[in-house]
Parts: sequence; C-alpha cells; structure tokens
Amino acid sequence: MYITMTEFRKYLDKYIELSRKKKIIITKYGKPYVKLESLLGSKKDLVYSLAGSLPSDIDIKSILDKKYSNI
Repeated sequence: MYITMTEFRKYLDKYIELSRKKKIIITKYGKPYVKLESLLGSKKDLVYSLAGSLPSDIDIKSILDKKYSNI
C-alpha cells in the first residue's frame, strides 16, 4: 500500500494500526521514502521464517506431541 507523507501525518494512528496487517510504503515527492511494517508480524510469518533453519533430523510433530500429551 502506498500513501503520501501528508496522508501519513494526517492519519498517523490509522496507518500505525493498519501496518500490523499490511506493509505500507510512504512516499515523499512521489518517490518511495519509508517502509512501515509491524515488528510483531503474524504467527504464519514467524513459522515461515523458521523454515530451513532447523536441522533436518528434528521432527517437530513428535516434539509437539510430547509437549501437549498431558493436556
């Protein structure tokens, strides 16, 4: 989503909240100037960021089954 710097200043709170769901590019003089995105991210993004960073011999399903077996 692209917005102008003027628009961002005018509706700051709105765009801060919206940035939790979408990446926002703020333009200045018609050119991209700042990217606004949440540091919290979504759970889905977190899982995808971990993909490939764990050793291949680790079985996530069995670890989760053990952790939650006594619930």
